[in-house]
Amino acid sequence: MIDDHDIILGRKLADYLETRLGKLEMGDKISELEILSSDHEELDTLLAKLDVATWQMITPILQVSIKMSEGFLLIWYIVVFIAMAFGLINTLLMAIFESLFLLVIGLIIGNFIGWLTVMATADGLDFSQYAAGYEMVGLSSLIYPVLNLADIITANILIISLGLVASFYPAWRAAQIVPLDAISR
Repeated sequence: MIDDHDIILGRKLADYLETRLGKLEMGDKISELEILSSDHEELDTLLAKLDVATWQMITPILQVSIKMSEGFLLIWYIVVFIAMAFGLINTLLMAIFESLFLLVIGLIIGNFIGWLTVMATADGLDFSQYAAGYEMVGLSSLIYPVLNLADIITANILIISLGLVASFYPAWRAAQIVPLDAISR
């Protein structure tokens, strides 16, 4: 049997090579015989004189079995690749659609609050159903809210400051963690 690197011979062939090549002095101890040659023509000439067969010729069922295994491996590679592709696509789509959903919800809430603000400031807040209670304390049942630019700026500064203060502690804790320790947990 022969492949890219090995020649497996029967005992008679090994004896023939021992007598042909000279003093190998292996007797009954031959379990493997390697012929190394940089001259491929000399090796081909020697192999042509001998009764040598490749492993594919000796065991064709093994060759078919290997081809079948390669086919099954290809099928498994395709299945794993498709599963990974679905996982990645799912993750990316969820990130995109969740962000889009949050954007839409934010726009809806923002528009609703803006609409309420415009309606309240334009027409005033009508509390006429509670008019008797307001009149008892000397207030009008129609209230006109007033928005000042200073109030809007102050509210935005407070919200941004609160966000920075709230995010400082987790960021500080994350900065203290050694990446290798975090991975090993």
